[in-house]
Amino acid sequence: MSRVDDFIDRDKRALGGGGTHGLSHRFREQIHGANGPGTPSWQNHEDQITGQESGLRKCIAEYDRRVAAGTAMPPLRPDARPWSTKPPPAASDWVGPMPPPPPTGGGGS
Repeated sequence: MSRVDDFIDRDKRALGGGGTHGLSHRFREQIHGANGPGTPSWQNHEDQITGQESGLRKCIAEYDRRVAAGTAMPPLRPDARPWSTKPPPAASDWVGPMPPPPPTGGGGS
C-alpha cells in the first residue's frame, strides 16, 4: 500500500491495531460514532482528520515535485487531492452509532 493509500484507506484494526486509521475510516467514525459533536472524542477525531489531511497534502506535494523533476511515477489516485482538502464532518453530519446487524442463522419459527 502506498503512503497516499495509507492516508486515505488504512484500517488499523485489519493490520493488528497499530498506527492510525485512514481518512475514509475516520470520516465514517466521526459520522457514526458514539461520541457526538461537542465531546472531547469528536474534537480529537476532527484534529486527527485535519492533521492527516495536512500529511496527505505534503505527500502529494512531494509526488508533484518528483513528477516535475522528470521522475517516472505511477499515476496519483484520482481522489487523493479531494481527500486532502475535504472539510471534516460538521455537527449536522453526525447520525450516531449504526445499529448492530440483525442476528443470522439459528432459530426458527
